[in-house]
Amino acid sequence: MDLTNAALVTHGGCMDGSGCAIVFCAAGGKKENVFYAPPGKGDAAVEELLSWQGPIFIADISVSKEFALSAKFESDFVVLLDHHKSALPLVEIPWCEIEEENNRCGSKMLYDWFVKRKVGNQNRLLKYEKLVTAIDDRDRWIHNVEESAILSDLHGCIRSE
Repeated sequence: MDLTNAALVTHGGCMDGSGCAIVFCAAGGKKENVFYAPPGKGDAAVEELLSWQGPIFIADISVSKEFALSAKFESDFVVLLDHHKSALPLVEIPWCEIEEENNRCGSKMLYDWFVKRKVGNQNRLLKYEKLVTAIDDRDRWIHNVEESAILSDLHGCIRSE
């Protein structure tokens, strides 16, 4: 799968959403094809991409079940990856992969999805494993990775919107 024409919709303003953008770009996606949405605004953000011609990744943010059931994408490929409880109604939607037990944050889900399927530039992507682990540690409140606190403080200074 070629990611140069892919789009990513992710959670704006949080370290996990920023991590999704980093993973997407590391794998070969373009920075200008990353779209950020605040929580609860997934439907509107994804609706803007219904006519997108390339692959669409939605990570660390969700859409409503009603939207998921009615959406008519022009893209041949759409996947939603989310770990939030608000995404649980989407578990039966074929193009949605929901982490029901919250064992991975959105960045880790997207990273694992690319690695497992060997999508994108694997050599570049694999260099971000430690970053993804630190984001996962902080986002899921594990706090076992010392660097995750520093990373969180840094993100607080430069967070994406």
